[in-house]
Amino acid sequence: MQRVVYLITLSINAVLFVFTNNSLTAQVILEYEAEYSIELDNESFLLPGLQSMTMDKEGNLYYCSLKEILKFDSKGIFQKRISPIGRGPGEFENLIDCKTSDNYLVILSFNEFKVFYFNLSDLSFSHQVKINQVLTKQLATSSDSLFFTLSDSYRTETPPSVVGYNSLNRDKGFEIGLVPNLAFVGRVLTYGGITSWKNLVFYAFASYSDIWCYDITTKKIKRYKSSPEYFEKSSEFEVNKLGDNQTRLRGYLFSKSRTVGLHSLKKNMIVQAIDTEYPWENGEFKFDRIKRYLEFWDINGTKVGTGIKTPKNSILNFSIGNKLYFSSNQGFFENVAKANNGERVKLMEIYRVIK
Repeated sequence: MQRVVYLITLSINAVLFVFTNNSLTAQVILEYEAEYSIELDNESFLLPGLQSMTMDKEGNLYYCSLKEILKFDSKGIFQKRISPIGRGPGEFENLIDCKTSDNYLVILSFNEFKVFYFNLSDLSFSHQVKINQVLTKQLATSSDSLFFTLSDSYRTETPPSVVGYNSLNRDKGFEIGLVPNLAFVGRVLTYGGITSWKNLVFYAFASYSDIWCYDITTKKIKRYKSSPEYFEKSSEFEVNKLGDNQTRLRGYLFSKSRTVGLHSLKKNMIVQAIDTEYPWENGEFKFDRIKRYLEFWDINGTKVGTGIKTPKNSILNFSIGNKLYFSSNQGFFENVAKANNGERVKLMEIYRVIK
């Protein structure tokens, strides 16, 4: 059976995705480098629907569904699967996010108040940490012991929404920043993204174009102010009905755009992923009309790339070093569902960030 080629060396001339409808000039260039494909070899199981993906420094990919974790090596060949379903030590019922540190795969479970550490070497369970937040959906690792979470907490709840934890001092978190008022729609925090780079933690909220930077060493916070090229406060999103048995939530939302994630790069840059022209009609979002752009910031809070389009119909899953890994939003999950018994599946396109 033909093995998967991890890097297709297509070093083409720089491809620049520029949003030309604003006056700012992009200074960051994305160059297509390769694709990442995987092969399930002789396994008979279907590749499950993707919940989160991450990669370690050796290029091993960790593909996580709600219920299980699949490890692939740097050539895209399946290595191992674990499915730690349950409520005992090292067990969870719903995976929501995952990241790697130097020696661990770190798993965040949804509404189970726990973060789990698995050894990268063999995916054996190491330890777990209790967290004190409800609706926690995002995770960032700073070291083997230090991690940070961002949650959709309610205003009336006492736990803060941006919290750091040291896994060596378990079950004790520390708040790293207040949440601005307009980050809430009614009482619910509309989450954005969180990431880390060395001793800095960056976080953003869906209704803001700004980025907050927390210095782990000094415990001080900077706010990177942005002219909101894509963000416009709108009265269109005044009522959001969340089901027949829930109350209507009234508040503000920058409905034309939203922050959907932050990612760090070794070039001292932070990438803010933005969905723009995100239409809300007749009580539902129109996902097929979303346009996606990237903003690049340096760690001093200066924008170095504005309005850079993502590859067509793609989602930025994660970043490693100076590379961005995009999965296709169009047809991606359909292709994944069909993959079985040695089929070759293209998961991602890889782009280098150059200047």
